[in-house]
Amino acid sequence: MFRYHLYRLSLAKGWAIFSLFLTLQCQAKIYEATDPDLQMISGVMVHKNQLLSGIIRQYIPAVSETHLTTFDNGIQHGDFTVIHDSGVLLQKTPFKNGKQNGYSYTWFLNGKNRSFSEFKNGFYVNDRMEWHDNGQLALYEKYTPEGKILGAKKFYREGKIYMNLVFQEDGSSYGLPGSKVCKPIKNSEVNNETN
Repeated sequence: MFRYHLYRLSLAKGWAIFSLFLTLQCQAKIYEATDPDLQMISGVMVHKNQLLSGIIRQYIPAVSETHLTTFDNGIQHGDFTVIHDSGVLLQKTPFKNGKQNGYSYTWFLNGKNRSFSEFKNGFYVNDRMEWHDNGQLALYEKYTPEGKILGAKKFYREGKIYMNLVFQEDGSSYGLPGSKVCKPIKNSEVNNETN
């Protein structure tokens, strides 16, 4: 199952770059986030008092990233994309009518998978996964098609599970929250890490 998702992530990354290229080639109007005529009014983005249709480009110098947010008639609709200065695609998340909808992908700067999520009307559905920067699975969550969480597993960087929970209809959970499956830490290990 995980290999299938990894394959989908690789395809999605290639598709995201291609679709971004097509979007920009189709001459979607690009607005700089610093444009003083851009305003968010009651949850709707406007430019010079007109509903915005186009892409807002925002550069974040602290992390060397460019965020591209697509709007249609003032509502976030289309891909939200994050690109590092080096050209590496870091995130692709589709929006529909202002809500996350579809497959969302993030990557580490080295190109390895960081996360995969599926959304429907702004809620997680089906599978959600996160990875450590070494490629090991960090988190796996399973959701119903309606967005209710069914279960969650968390893993150490080395791949060993340390949390395994199943959620009930009322929101309560049962399973191993960590202490019974965690690798015990000895005082000598704590002292060595703090020195």
